[in-house]
Amino acid sequence: MNKLFRLTAGLESPAISASEAKELFLSLCSKAFPDGHSIIEHEGRWLSPDRGVIVEPSLTLEIVGPAEMISEVLFVAHEYKKLAAQDSVLFAQLDVDFQFV
Repeated sequence: MNKLFRLTAGLESPAISASEAKELFLSLCSKAFPDGHSIIEHEGRWLSPDRGVIVEPSLTLEIVGPAEMISEVLFVAHEYKKLAAQDSVLFAQLDVDFQFV
């Protein structure tokens, strides 16, 4: 069964600027998935106990492939989390039946 993988990463970082975080995420995705992937730009929202509602620019990677692709997807998540000093990166996977039309 093929999977739809999603990684959602906020671009606010205590270590780098939002534009540097965006470039980092895009670079990691391009290196891991040179044959193609989709990036969705949007606003992420979450509740901080200290600062209230946080709205930040975010990116979501979407890619469809075999279940074994999970290792590359998680590599991108862990590298981004480490290099952008993030508390977390959202990872999701769904079973999917797809075709290119």
